[in-house]
Amino acid sequence: MENSHSWAEFAKQTVSERLKPPLPAVLKVVQEGSPPRFKTALDLGCGAGNDVLALLERGWQVTALDHDRAVLDLLHDRAAAHAADHAAALTLVEGQFDQFPRRRYGLVYARLSLPFATPEVWQRAWRRIGRSVAVNGVVAAVLFGLDDQLLSPERRVLVSLEEAAQLLPDTFTVVSLDEFKGETTRARGGTYHGHQVILIARRTGPA
Repeated sequence: MENSHSWAEFAKQTVSERLKPPLPAVLKVVQEGSPPRFKTALDLGCGAGNDVLALLERGWQVTALDHDRAVLDLLHDRAAAHAADHAAALTLVEGQFDQFPRRRYGLVYARLSLPFATPEVWQRAWRRIGRSVAVNGVVAAVLFGLDDQLLSPERRVLVSLEEAAQLLPDTFTVVSLDEFKGETTRARGGTYHGHQVILIARRTGPA
């Protein structure tokens, strides 16, 4: 999945109306704590847009970023088909993970996307994320653990639990840090040994 055509095909294969983890847990964290000042969400690597649509349906203003224009076009069509007001609440951005608009976000969400960044983009993206989240805002990311075998190690960023806990500045408090290891199904069929690290953190210090 290295060119725009393959990523667009992958997005089409992963279209779903079902709310997938960890978004239900993330929304629960947002609701249980003091609400962020802004109900604005950033989805990094939005793919088919399943999570974006779920957030739009719950009244969020969503910025969806992906490096593939065809993927964003698919999301635009899906959003327009769901509800007329979805388009007004959705901002589509074509770019790398460190190229999202400068604004305050109540939620930054990245499900199995950031590990595909280059190390340089990965580092810049996390620095920008740390500066962009509003007080009481939440960051949630599904990352690849050290034992993940989806791709060769040089083609994605792998992290340990300890490294994941240090990705954000000390103005954040880690709410949960979990991991999953086991056989995982590929979107195109077949299985591989997956190792996922699920980080959820809340900004508790001043922006």
